[in-house]
Amino acid sequence: MLLVLCKNMELKPKQAMSLLTNSGKYLAHILVKGVKGQFDPVLGVFQDCYTYSEKVVALFGLDSSKNNLRSFFTIMVPGVLSKSQEVALWCGNLLQKLALESMKVNLFTDCC
Repeated sequence: MLLVLCKNMELKPKQAMSLLTNSGKYLAHILVKGVKGQFDPVLGVFQDCYTYSEKVVALFGLDSSKNNLRSFFTIMVPGVLSKSQEVALWCGNLLQKLALESMKVNLFTDCC
């Protein structure tokens, strides 16, 4: 996630990490309102996460507590409330793909 944020929002790793603090509150604001009103960086985040969703799910499978899976879904969900319809659609597509990929490898058993 950090690499995707750094790449699409042109951030340094420390800056990207700060977006994830406080349960992703700062990132949620950006997902909904964009970066200075621009949604291309946000769109890039969702598109890259979609592209790498199988690898993301595989990494979630390594976490027996399932905390990372919950956190990732929690961080991404505000995207459906985006002021950009295209971002909201990509968010929905990403969440759907992650859910389907997670179900394929039984990540939802005893998870939520």
